[in-house]
Amino acid sequence: MAQINYRGQAKAATSARGVAYELLLAVARDDAYANLLLPKLLKVANLDTRDSGFAQELAFGTIRNAYFYELIIERCAGRNIDQIDIDARMILELGAHQLLGMRVPSHAALSETVDLAKKVLRPSLSGFVNGVLRRVSEKSRETWLEILLKAAPDRVARLAVTYSHPEWIVRAIEDSLRLDGREADLEDLLRVNNQPPLVNLVALPGITTVDDLLTVGAAIGGVSPIGGILPDGDPGDIDLVRVGKLRVQDQGSQLAALALINAPVKSAKGAKEDWLDLCAGPGGKAALLAAAANEFGAELVCNELQEHRAKLVEQALERVNPQVYVRTGDGRDLGTDAPASFDRILLDAPCTGLGALRRRPESRYRKQ
Repeated sequence: MAQINYRGQAKAATSARGVAYELLLAVARDDAYANLLLPKLLKVANLDTRDSGFAQELAFGTIRNAYFYELIIERCAGRNIDQIDIDARMILELGAHQLLGMRVPSHAALSETVDLAKKVLRPSLSGFVNGVLRRVSEKSRETWLEILLKAAPDRVARLAVTYSHPEWIVRAIEDSLRLDGREADLEDLLRVNNQPPLVNLVALPGITTVDDLLTVGAAIGGVSPIGGILPDGDPGDIDLVRVGKLRVQDQGSQLAALALINAPVKSAKGAKEDWLDLCAGPGGKAALLAAAANEFGAELVCNELQEHRAKLVEQALERVNPQVYVRTGDGRDLGTDAPASFDRILLDAPCTGLGALRRRPESRYRKQ
């Protein structure tokens, strides 16, 4: 990650604000996964626990509220958000979150963010950032929200502004809730999407146990028998996580892999089984399956349509079993190329992903 350098931004990644800016820029410009990139940036920056937490809140809080902040920035800049240089835009959103969404004193938010702008932007843009952020700072979050809500044409638009979700997502979630007669839960769900999620850890079968989760301070509970919830702290500070023996993974994702592992199957080939993870990216379930396959004496194959996601799968498997074959291509072709070859197949098919907006806040702005 030390090679990342957008117009000299490597200088920025030595501070909490610099790390947050690097992350925002990579997410906006390169479609990076925020949750995967942040630990790498923090490692390069070598920040202490306090600054690491600050960087995380800066970055993820900014992403969650980006739509709200962009509407404010447009008013203060007097131009459409798409007309603002992306480097400057990320600095402006970072500054807006400090001013309106955190308990950072206004003078510190302004001076530190403008100093960062001077390091990574050309002089004319850093002056522009300074002027826009000063206008942002003239009103409280509540006042800005009131101004924006007055301009919103209908209820969906008002909810989109209040909770920083694109309008189409608000409508899609409401339609889904309506199927179960739960339309009244819409606002609560939007609100929860903007709350930082708890960190879930998984004990990899044959490598670690639930007892290992207890030793690192995780609380056992939830729906997964091999999962635990980390109440606070950075999982990157845990030795067992750093070496890949415990992993950060949602419990829902854990259950999908466990369903495959525990399904009663009678193999026609005898004791040795062949397993397939058909849509394996970005690799969380693949790592869990690889650990279980080692324990069961099975052989795992992973398939991923997109090359960049296949590389993420390979990275996830490095510390579990780097010998697992990761195939890049359309999984449907396996029906012709290797018919009747697998005893167990996990198909966690691509979906809207609207149920994971809390853990992947940037996805709300990528989806169409």
